[in-house]
Amino acid sequence: MATVLKHMGGSAHMDIVVNCVAALKRQRGESVAQDLKARIVEVFERYRDFFIKPFGENSLRWALAPGVA
Repeated sequence: MATVLKHMGGSAHMDIVVNCVAALKRQRGESVAQDLKARIVEVFERYRDFFIKPFGENSLRWALAPGVA
């Protein structure tokens, strides 16, 4: 997630993050689980020291927290 956000300039819509993580997994020859989106959202919520919602909690835009790069 952090790699995707970094390559997107530090922030991106949740769906773009999920799709890019899935694409990276496929490029490495890994399978993409059906629950990938739910797992990514869970990681995002668990590690809020590293990730933020810059437009408020109802926003689907995700970003790296200030100082994370």
